Amino acid sequence: MKLKRLMLPSVIGVSFVAILSFLFLINPAVTRSVMNLVENWAYDLEVKNYYRPLETDSPICIVDINDASLDQIGRWPWPRNILAQIVETSANFGAKALIFNIVFSSPEQNIIDEVEEGIPSSQQGDQALQYLRSIRGLFDRDLQFSESIQKIPTVLGMALFPQGASQGVLPPPLQVLGELPSEIPNNGSFLGNIKILQGAAAQAGFINSAPDADGVLRSSPLLLKENEKVYGALGLCAAAVYHDIQHIEMQPDGFLLGSTFVPTDKRGCLLIPFRGPPHSFSYISAVDLLHGKVLREQLEGKIVFIGSTATALGVLAPTAIAPLFPGIEIQATITASLLDRYLPYKPHWGRSWTFAAICVLGILCSFWFPRLMPLSLTAVSVFIPIILLIIHQLLWFHYLIVVDIFFPIMTVAILFIFNLIYGYFTEDEQRKELKLIFEHYVPPEYIDVMLERGESANLDGETKEMTVLFADIVGFTHMAESMSAQKIKGLLNEYLSPMTEVIFRHHGTIDKYVGDMIIAFWGAPLDNPQHASAAVESAVEMQKQLDVVNLGFKKGGQPAIHIGIGVNTGSMNVGDMGSKFRRAYTVISDSVNTGARLESLTRLYKVGIIVGEETQRKTKDQFLYLKLDKVKVKGKDRAIDIFEPICSLQQASTQLSTAVQLHEQTLQKLWQRDWDGAERQFAQLHSMAMPNFPNYQVYLDRIADLRTHNPPDQWMGEVVLDTK
Repeated sequence: MKLKRLMLPSVIGVSFVAILSFLFLINPAVTRSVMNLVENWAYDLEVKNYYRPLETDSPICIVDINDASLDQIGRWPWPRNILAQIVETSANFGAKALIFNIVFSSPEQNIIDEVEEGIPSSQQGDQALQYLRSIRGLFDRDLQFSESIQKIPTVLGMALFPQGASQGVLPPPLQVLGELPSEIPNNGSFLGNIKILQGAAAQAGFINSAPDADGVLRSSPLLLKENEKVYGALGLCAAAVYHDIQHIEMQPDGFLLGSTFVPTDKRGCLLIPFRGPPHSFSYISAVDLLHGKVLREQLEGKIVFIGSTATALGVLAPTAIAPLFPGIEIQATITASLLDRYLPYKPHWGRSWTFAAICVLGILCSFWFPRLMPLSLTAVSVFIPIILLIIHQLLWFHYLIVVDIFFPIMTVAILFIFNLIYGYFTEDEQRKELKLIFEHYVPPEYIDVMLERGESANLDGETKEMTVLFADIVGFTHMAESMSAQKIKGLLNEYLSPMTEVIFRHHGTIDKYVGDMIIAFWGAPLDNPQHASAAVESAVEMQKQLDVVNLGFKKGGQPAIHIGIGVNTGSMNVGDMGSKFRRAYTVISDSVNTGARLESLTRLYKVGIIVGEETQRKTKDQFLYLKLDKVKVKGKDRAIDIFEPICSLQQASTQLSTAVQLHEQTLQKLWQRDWDGAERQFAQLHSMAMPNFPNYQVYLDRIADLRTHNPPDQWMGEVVLDTK
């Protein structure tokens, strides 16, 4: 009987491994997109954790035509005599090479030609006109620019396209020794630089990108063809010019650049060897360079990339390491890694290695896992992925080899989950019954821990710091008046179930449902030091999940709903409370009441989430917060600061952070009684219409009221709320 019980999960496990291996091996179209999605997600995670940071003495810096430069010099395109000044200043500071992430495909209009075009033909023989023609060269800015770039090795940008009209001229093609892979794309048109500039430059490199199907840049082409002539990427040409290398030598799975082997796939693409998040390189503002506000050591002996990160001018691309990454820094990254030989790659045998790992680990775990007790099963299931991660890190750090370990880990994880569930249903009926009795009071994982530790069910009250969450549907009472009881029940079920799943995913405890309101808390019955961040993460995900819920409502002909969420942290009493007729595991305290008040304030400020000051203090290193106000709620003598979580700090863009700073500066003006300044900046914020920001009309209305009813001298900016 025992052998039969052990064989059944083993047979099921082996069958699963066989199906997964078969799908992985043949990679059918029906599963290819899903597998690519998973592989890309796993690779992105690896890139963010395993990249090698730049050396402190990196020979690359970036001259940035940023917003500050455009504000002072003028909008783009700049006159080319200014670019010539940038080139000459860089050369004077000892730069070794200049790399323009810019294509100069059209000549700049000579001002003399513009003047001549405006002179009537009857006056074409005038001496003044002849004089203008004689000084035309003094205003030929293309000539000035070309003369400047002859003073220092310079690489210009260009682009290749499959079809279309060509413009400008191409540089000399790369000298290639050996046989070029046939899979390298051949293009029929190009966007090059004007002849006078290209003739003065040392080389030009293409700035084409090759995003994956999901639009994310993980690799970049190093070689492309145009009518069978071979050209290199801007980053590749920069490294070649820096080392004065005249040719490349093709090798199996890549090519030699001097003595450096550069691994590529069959299409000539390189995994972008990211060296860190955006702005990992040394940046110099173009206007600072023009005004001489730089040190010589910032440029001396370096490859200087020139491009833009300015708003609406610079390219920001989604990449494996960051959702918005400066385009110029991608080519600079390639050059830096070519110079210091940091070139991670996926070997041709990588897929075979993954397939073998799936089969070997899958079969081993299929026969081993059913024989283990839960604790041993968990330990082994954790140990195997750790070993795979160690192997992965050794391959990446020491050999720059990137192999996929996600699918082998997923195989082990699925077999672990299956055997855990199988053992639960076949051997632990008593645990199941006990869990059914208590799961109405506490989260399932709490019961699991109690039973695992052999502890008794103790729901006695205690006082501890916790975080509470209130979520309520906006205008639900009015909505329900026009709906039948059956429709209300269906709507609430469709709403409450996914919201509860989100709370459970973040280890929260459901206190109760009060009509359409959800009350949940974190920090009990299991201790959770991260209770505040878990609650905020849950609130953010609930708002995202609401979009999915509303999509289902729309399909069913039901109205969309909006929810307000209040989150507060503080000391709370928690335990099994009630009467002998009805009891519940719940929380009570003044901090809980404040959480309810915060939820109601979301209507006033027209935001989805409001958290209290203690919650914000504990999670400010994880989330970007917008300070909404300081309020004195009913029943409170002291005003509290209230905040709205905008996004995680990792997702915060420069524009968003700037808007948050402007918002808080404006609040300070309001609290300092600078009505005019506050009104002006609130109006500006109102016009920006930043996502998730509050409705600024509430502040503008408040200023109007404060002008009429001047607050007392002891007023510190707080808003007194007389209602709950």
